[in-house]
Amino acid sequence: MIENSGNVHVRATGLIVVKGTFGGEITKVTLAQENVLPDSQRLFKGTWDTGWRLGRYTIEHEGVYGSGNSLLTGSTSVIIFPWPIVLPVLAVLAFFGFVMFRGRRQLARTVRVLMGRE
Repeated sequence: MIENSGNVHVRATGLIVVKGTFGGEITKVTLAQENVLPDSQRLFKGTWDTGWRLGRYTIEHEGVYGSGNSLLTGSTSVIIFPWPIVLPVLAVLAFFGFVMFRGRRQLARTVRVLMGRE
């Protein structure tokens, strides 16, 4: 979000750089050039298809505004956890773990019978 507290229109544009957990650049998103009216704020939006990403990412904004091309910078960190994908996988693993835990006695008995101890 860019705030114009002055009394003239400001034209702002920018670039968003997404960096991965280890600092490597993942993608760049160019923001459209927009006017910011005096005494107002404008929210700039950009989209990035995360796909199968998981982890902590740093998002950095580098922008310019006004006739003198004044620099705007900012950064934030986000954690991406694709729960619609991860939770069903964890549920299936938990189910198989439960079945193995419950069936361990039967498996041990089967091994004893096959070895002739029972």
